[in-house]
Amino acid sequence: MANATEELRRKVALSCRILANELNDGTGHVSARIPGTDDMVLRCRDGRGGGLLETNVHHIRRVDFDGEGAGDEYASPHETPLHGEIYRARPEVNAVVHVHPLYGLLCSMTNQQFRPIFGGYHPMSLRIALQGVPVYGRAATVTTRDMAHEMMDAMGERDIVLLKGHGLAAVGPTVEAATNLAIDFERLAFITWEVARSGLHADDIPAEDIARYDPRTRAGRSRPPGVTREASDLAAADGSGWGRYLQSLERTVGLPT
Repeated sequence: MANATEELRRKVALSCRILANELNDGTGHVSARIPGTDDMVLRCRDGRGGGLLETNVHHIRRVDFDGEGAGDEYASPHETPLHGEIYRARPEVNAVVHVHPLYGLLCSMTNQQFRPIFGGYHPMSLRIALQGVPVYGRAATVTTRDMAHEMMDAMGERDIVLLKGHGLAAVGPTVEAATNLAIDFERLAFITWEVARSGLHADDIPAEDIARYDPRTRAGRSRPPGVTREASDLAAADGSGWGRYLQSLERTVGLPT
């Protein structure tokens, strides 16, 4: 268990750096459930400043779902309830990402609608649009259990929720999947914003292509509400997306220590 927890800590540290590198924003936090426990590993603060891009493994602390146990030199983030309450309510979730990407923020502030306006260019982002993006209407930080429950009510069974005037929360069965989802969503938000800013109209893609990419009906199979990806999609996301982001991180700012 000790080695598995240490591996989780390193993976969460990698996620923090990848998100900062890919989203060009260094704020937020990432966590992962420790299997078989009521604990998680969570990106904590050490009083010396620095954001996600400066994350090292020592910032990733084992705490309970209330954020207790980080140690004398560390403090869990004010928004710890955003993580802990999701784990309490959704046993299938093993990782939570909370970040503040620019284009998601702009789209939330202006009530942009995420439509299926592109296809093979980036199917993973398209699938987010096809499922719809729930929005939590409060712009305040999610610092209490009650607020976390409000956010989760808005989120429903989805794996992502946009926080209006604030940021987003993304969840997944693995750290890789939750990280990739947050990045995929920001790509969708960027395209949506740029089309809106241009003043031009983009048609929805043809129905036959929507059917090709819609995870709810893909290959003629109906799927439960809230399940957004086929198992094969998750496997691809865990490998290809994460791998590319990791290579980019190595080339630019380096890996956590």
